[in-house]
Amino acid sequence: MAGMSKTGLIFLIAIIPLGVMLPGRAIEDIQTPNLDQPGQGTVISGDTITLRWFFIDETQIYWHIQLSYDSSFSMVFYQKDDISHLLNYHEYSGLPQDGITIYWRVRALSMNVFPEIYGDWSTAWSFISALPEGTPSPHPADTNADWRLIMDEVIPYIGGWQQGTNPMAYAIRGASLWQNGEYYAFNSDLSCPLCWVLDSKNGMELKSEPDAALHNVTRSIRDNSVSLMVMPTSGATVWGVEEYVPSELTATGITGSNGAWDTVNRKVSWWGTGDVPVVLGYQVEGADGSYLMQGAANVDGATVDITGDSAVQLGSVSQEGELVSEGEGETVVEDEGELVSEGEGETVVEDEGELPASAEEETLVEGEASLTDEDAAESAGCCSPQRGKDLIREQLGNWLLFALACLVLVRMGRVG
Repeated sequence: MAGMSKTGLIFLIAIIPLGVMLPGRAIEDIQTPNLDQPGQGTVISGDTITLRWFFIDETQIYWHIQLSYDSSFSMVFYQKDDISHLLNYHEYSGLPQDGITIYWRVRALSMNVFPEIYGDWSTAWSFISALPEGTPSPHPADTNADWRLIMDEVIPYIGGWQQGTNPMAYAIRGASLWQNGEYYAFNSDLSCPLCWVLDSKNGMELKSEPDAALHNVTRSIRDNSVSLMVMPTSGATVWGVEEYVPSELTATGITGSNGAWDTVNRKVSWWGTGDVPVVLGYQVEGADGSYLMQGAANVDGATVDITGDSAVQLGSVSQEGELVSEGEGETVVEDEGELVSEGEGETVVEDEGELPASAEEETLVEGEASLTDEDAAESAGCCSPQRGKDLIREQLGNWLLFALACLVLVRMGRVG
């Protein structure tokens, strides 16, 4: 650094801290992620669990996850704060398998920014680390653990899903068992919630499980309206659907069987019975932009992926990617032209046109009908007689001025 002035050295030192922030984009408000799986009260068999959450619209972040023995997170026994933004899950091994309840939560923190900026923690969910495999445990909706699910147990548990964090799969499985005979047993060969199976009582014939692979749920999006076509396969008993709405949007106009909006967990949910196809719907309101809709479906306890559209676009997007309003003052893009006023409050783009200052100054071009004779002659490369005389006078004047300038220079040379 020899030869560097004190001023230059001070300037270099001053910009070094800024260089820490240059690789990333400054983040003022980081979105809060929504948790996905496992949900509240899920029973986990074995000593390993995969925790999943939904992505947010941000890339310059790390994920920070915590596991605790209490809901206030004063007994955190595991955490990791450098999970890549490319992942939306984390696997943890070492569960105690003693029937204890474990709480978990996730938040985002800024990448390449110092000091770090932390987003808010997600809503905390919990799961149960099950006893060693093969140990029967009742369905969490079975409040008296009598291995029988009745309406007074199932309906409140469904409410805890629609307006809380009870997992949808457990709620729908419980409702399916209730609808098909109430009595159930534990099958250690199956993963929960499918581990709870119908149990024959009083000679009741058990209903066979439908093929989960044949269920179909499709999402369609038009402007700000979202619709979902639910098509359970023949023999299905109970279905459920949930959609998570981005924090910038609000869900309105919910239609369909038992539709509900959970403002805390930002979740729209529905459930119903039978195998008849149904259509569900809702609308979203918020600032212009592109938003990703995420959700899941379940039939009789089996998870069903939602196919179809996933992006909601509020406001229109021009070819340059900028948002433009619709309706009055509408802008339509055609080819490479510039904007030309047309109609009241409407703008249409035409080939190579220019935007006139006002309607009075607008010039209509129809073939060559509006050209004068002299203009037509000039456009053809010809000149009118009067124009020829003017050009001759112009050239003679230029030569006279040139000659006069030469005489002045000669006289100045002689005097010198």
